[in-house]
Amino acid sequence: MIKSGNFLALALIVLGGWKVLMGLFVAIYLDGSEAATKAYLGSGTTGEQIDQGILWLVAGVVVGLIAKIARNTTKNSEEIN
Repeated sequence: MIKSGNFLALALIVLGGWKVLMGLFVAIYLDGSEAATKAYLGSGTTGEQIDQGILWLVAGVVVGLIAKIARNTTKNSEEIN
C-alpha cells in the first residue's frame, strides 16, 4: 500500500509539472492564442492549466508526505514488537 502511495505521489508531481510547463509554454511562446490553447491544452485557458498543475503538484507532495509517515509508522511499530 505504501509503494502505491509513493507511485501515486510521483505520478501527480510529474503530471502536475507537465501541466504547468505546457501552460507556460503556450502562454509565453504561442502568445496564449485560442487556437494554440485548444490544440495543445484541450479546453480552458493557460491560466487554468497552470492552476490545475500547481494543485496536482501540491496533491502529490501531500500524498508523498502521507506515504512517508505511513512507512515510518510501520517501521516503528515493527521495532516495538
